[in-house]
Amino acid sequence: MQRVSIYFVVAVFSIILGVIVVQAGDISIFNVNILDDSTPTSIVSIQVPDIVYFGNVTEGDVSEEITVKINNTGNTAINVRPRLNNVSDNIMKNLYFREQKTHTVNGTSGIDVPFEKLGDFSFNITVPTTGGVRTDQFYVILNLSGVNVTQDLLNYETEIRFDVIGI
Repeated sequence: MQRVSIYFVVAVFSIILGVIVVQAGDISIFNVNILDDSTPTSIVSIQVPDIVYFGNVTEGDVSEEITVKINNTGNTAINVRPRLNNVSDNIMKNLYFREQKTHTVNGTSGIDVPFEKLGDFSFNITVPTTGGVRTDQFYVILNLSGVNVTQDLLNYETEIRFDVIGI
């Protein structure tokens, strides 16, 4: 009888230990974000030139018209607005922009598009093809008529920031 009791106690203890061993262990939490593929995330991204060089411009004159290309590298159409980083820059505040040189009015082509002053100008770039880049351009001049300088300003430069929003 004592032997049966010992076997019984060992058996019960083994079952309890087995339950404890089976229940013990480390736990992992699996986490995921499930996104609705019908509304992809918009990516707004552009590439702009490192420098736009006007060459020599004399006080009171207007620079040559420069073509500036910008790449839409995102996945949505965008609106681009150039602006001065330093709003107190009295030289470069005289930048003027236009998206195209000429357009057609009432069937007459070749009508000059007027320039818009920095701060008033913006333009749109359409969405690139999937995984691609869409390049667009605008034209810019530096108009120094009415600007007085007291000395030569060699290698004068300023930062132009391109504010971009998806449309």
